[in-house]
Amino acid sequence: MDYLVASEVNFNSVDKRELSGYSEFEGCEFSGCELAGMNFSDIKFVDCKFINSDLSMSSVGATLFRGVEFFSCKLMGIEFNDCRENLLDFSFFDSILNYSVFNGLSLPNTNFIGCKLLEVSFADADLQGTSFAESNLEGAIFSHTCLKSADFSAAENFIIDPDSNILKNAKFSYTNLAGLLSKYNIDFV
Repeated sequence: MDYLVASEVNFNSVDKRELSGYSEFEGCEFSGCELAGMNFSDIKFVDCKFINSDLSMSSVGATLFRGVEFFSCKLMGIEFNDCRENLLDFSFFDSILNYSVFNGLSLPNTNFIGCKLLEVSFADADLQGTSFAESNLEGAIFSHTCLKSADFSAAENFIIDPDSNILKNAKFSYTNLAGLLSKYNIDFV
């Protein structure tokens, strides 16, 4: 199989057939692309942007994401814990990541801004300094997760057990403290 590399290319409204055969994308932009169910295994994405694209249920085994940003994308059901961990670096803005998995990943300072993260699993992940601003975390799993200096001040619908997660210097607002105390069955009035 050929080793195709795309550098500084804008892919507009393409589907997964048009990207097959590529092994590396550097500085590329993917806008309005229908890539749901694509096998991205062993592909490298460096300094790329995905805008208004659907990558739901895609395979990302040994995929490299470095300096990748997702804007208004659908990324549902992706097992990001299968990615290459070395130099893993991505950010998500106004995207839907429901049912995705980030277990065991080291993702310090990652942005999940304005995202839907319903039933996403962050078990055993390192999310130091991560921002969840304006994100919906209903049913998200935080278990043995490092959340030092993470920002939940504008997040909603999360439940985090302070006894099984590291929360030192994490930020919360007074209006969302119920998510930290839910295991105590306290009535807030």
